[in-house]
Amino acid sequence: MGSTAVECTLLAEEVGTWLKYNVIDALSVDSVENLNITKCQSMIKDLMSRHFLKAVRLLSEQNSYLEKYGLLKEENEALKSKLIESQQQVIDLQGDLVASKTDQMQAVQATVKTSVEDTVKAEMKSYSKVVQESLPAPVIAHETVKSIVQTVVQQEDRSRGFMVFNLPEEDDEQLNSKVGEILLELDEKPKVEASRIGQYHSEKVRAVKVTLSTSVAVSQILAKARKLRTSPKHSSVYISQDRSPAEREQHRLLVAELKKMRDADKSKRYYIKGDVVCDGGPKKDTVT
Repeated sequence: MGSTAVECTLLAEEVGTWLKYNVIDALSVDSVENLNITKCQSMIKDLMSRHFLKAVRLLSEQNSYLEKYGLLKEENEALKSKLIESQQQVIDLQGDLVASKTDQMQAVQATVKTSVEDTVKAEMKSYSKVVQESLPAPVIAHETVKSIVQTVVQQEDRSRGFMVFNLPEEDDEQLNSKVGEILLELDEKPKVEASRIGQYHSEKVRAVKVTLSTSVAVSQILAKARKLRTSPKHSSVYISQDRSPAEREQHRLLVAELKKMRDADKSKRYYIKGDVVCDGGPKKDTVT
């Protein structure tokens, strides 16, 4: 509570005390409600005059305090408004400063970018001019470009897929679910799109081509594929990368060479790594 409010409270208490002990006691009544004209007239005039004068002065002081309180309250509200206005000005200045720094940074970036681009263009023109003067202009056929683009697209498509072999084929099969069940054994749960390759034949199980969203997921699955050899349900199923026709032919020749080497020397362990058949040394059960 402010000092002015405290003074008003004390003044009110003082007026109440005056009424209770000076006026009421002097007139021998219990309360203000019991006062009447006759009793008031019986009071000594000089005492009444003194009390009346004191009351007038007290009321005057009270009004003065109330006026001061009102003025102080208005000044306080004005100061609050000025403070809010000053804070808003500071916020506006901070915003202007940030915007100015952003504009300066963008201007510097644009200048650097333009300078670098101009330098690169100039160097490229110089290099291109030297190459053109030194070498005859090569001619690339449209079909060659088209073939290169197709090859790149196919390689990218194959990098996001793999092949599944010896997966039993059924009528109305839910192929995505079947492939997903196999991948769960490898602790992998990617979203798959699976489809059989080739025409249906009752005496032959068609391979399954599986496509994933990323080549990273494919690499993880291929790295774990050998775990299926110990699977109670899918030990005959094997997974390999999705190869192009040329790659399939090369792999077929490697498998044939691997089989030939194993038949020639059953005491050693042979395996395919990359594009070659490797000698893994004596088998564990033949080491003496």
